[in-house]
Amino acid sequence: MKTVIITIIISSIGIVVYNFNDASRCLAPNKIAMESVMNIINAYPKMQRDKKAKEFLDFLGDRLDSFDFMDIYESSYLLPRDNGYRTLSFQGYNKPEVCLIKLTNIRFDQAHLLNAGDFISEFGLKKNNQSIVGDRSFTTYMKSKTSWSHFSHMNLFTFLEGIAKTIDPTNVRNLKPTASLLYTNLTDESRTVIDEFYKSFPNFSNFINRYISLLSLIKIKTYNKIPYTHLNSTGIFKKKMIKKDFPELADYLDDLYNKFKLYFELKNSNEHTILSLMSDSIESATVSLYTRSGKIIPFDNKGAPIFDEEFSLPNIKHAKYQAIMHFFMKKLGMKLNIESSAEAELLNTPTGVTIKGRLMKINNTISGRIFGIISPSLIDIFIPSNIDQLTKKFSRVMIEANNGEGSFLKHDWDTSDPNNVITHLLLKSEFLDKFFIRIGMRMMWRLFKPSIEAREDLERFIIQGFNALLLDMKNKMNKR
Repeated sequence: MKTVIITIIISSIGIVVYNFNDASRCLAPNKIAMESVMNIINAYPKMQRDKKAKEFLDFLGDRLDSFDFMDIYESSYLLPRDNGYRTLSFQGYNKPEVCLIKLTNIRFDQAHLLNAGDFISEFGLKKNNQSIVGDRSFTTYMKSKTSWSHFSHMNLFTFLEGIAKTIDPTNVRNLKPTASLLYTNLTDESRTVIDEFYKSFPNFSNFINRYISLLSLIKIKTYNKIPYTHLNSTGIFKKKMIKKDFPELADYLDDLYNKFKLYFELKNSNEHTILSLMSDSIESATVSLYTRSGKIIPFDNKGAPIFDEEFSLPNIKHAKYQAIMHFFMKKLGMKLNIESSAEAELLNTPTGVTIKGRLMKINNTISGRIFGIISPSLIDIFIPSNIDQLTKKFSRVMIEANNGEGSFLKHDWDTSDPNNVITHLLLKSEFLDKFFIRIGMRMMWRLFKPSIEAREDLERFIIQGFNALLLDMKNKMNKR
C-alpha cells in the first residue's frame, strides 16, 4: 500500500528534468545579469590595441625570444616606482563599439572601471643583485583589476553546478532531446548530452563540431549500487577543417605535434583526485571527473568514487587543495621534464571569494643535446656548476621567492557591491638570471610562440567561437 501511495505522489508531482538552458539561467538569472555576461563575452571579439600598446607588445615578444630580463627592465616603457620596481600598466575600456587597450600612466589603485569588461593591469620587474642562491635574479609580478558589473563568482559556481545536474545519471535518462547530426560516433548517454547541448547552444555546438572531434564524453557507472556520471571527455582537432579555414594556425599546430605532454591533477586535502587533465601534444586532450546530483565526487588512485567527500561548488565555505603538474617537452635535441606541485585554498564569504595558490615544489631535469650540438656534459665547460645544480638553484629561487614570500597566485571576487562586482588578480615570482636558465625558458617560449600570421588566425578562431556563443546568449535573452 505504501508503494502505491508513493507512486501516486510521484506521478502527481511529475519528474523535474534539468537541462543546459536551466544551467544558463544560473549564469545570468535576469536581464541585467545577462547583459553583463554578454558585454564581457563580447569584449574579446571587439578588442583593439592602440599604437603604443602594439609597440610594447612587439618589443616584449622580441625580448622574450632571448629572455633578456635586463633589457626589459631598463627599457623606456617601464617607469620607476617604489621599492626598486619598474612598472608598466595597460587599461582596457570596454565600450559598445570597441574594447580599447591603451598604455597608461594612471596609478593602479586610482583607475576607475565604469563598464563590465573594463580593466587595468600592471606589470612590474625588480632587479635583485643577489638572490637567495647568490646570483642575480628578477622579481616579477602582474596584477589586474576587472569590472564584472552584476556577474559574480556565485553565478559561475551555480552555472557549473547546473551543468553537473544536467549530466546526473537519473536526469540524463529523463532527457528526451531531438536527435542532432553532431558527433554521430557517440552513443547512449553521451549521445543524449550532445543532443541536449545542441538544443540549448546550437551555434556554439556547430562551431565546436566543425573543428573538434569528440572520441568520448560521459559514462554512467555504479559503485556499491550508487549511480554516478564519469565525465571522461577526449577531444582532438579536426586538422583538415582547421587547415581549410585557418591555414597558418594549422601549420602552427603541426609544429607542436609530438613536442610536449602535460598531465594535471587537482586533489583535495585527503589526496583524492577532483579533476584530471591529460594532453598528448596537440593530438588529444582528456578531462576526467565524477559527478552526481550537481556535486563533484573525488576519487582515489584506483578510480573508486569517495561519496563521503562529494561537494557542491556554491556551498563551499573553506577548502584546501593540491595541484600537481607534470610537463615534458623536447625541442632542438633538448628534453625538458618539469614536475611541480602547488597548494591552493578557497575561502567563500558573504562579500566574495578568495582563491590562493603557492608553488611548493618544482623539479626540472634536462637531457639530450642543446641544438643537437652541445651535450650536457660539455655545458660544464662554460658554466661553474652542472645543469642539475643550476636547475636546483632555479627551483629554490622560485619556491623561496622574495625573502620567503614564494611564487604565488591570489584571485579575489569582491561582491560587497552586487551592482559593481570587481575581481583582483595578483601573480608574483622570482627568476634566476643565468645564461643557461634563459636557454631553457627560451626553448619553452619558442615552442609555443606562434608566428604573426598564426597568431592572427588564432585570434580569428577564438573570435568565431565567442561570436557563436554570443549569438546563442542573445537568442536566450530575446526569449525571456
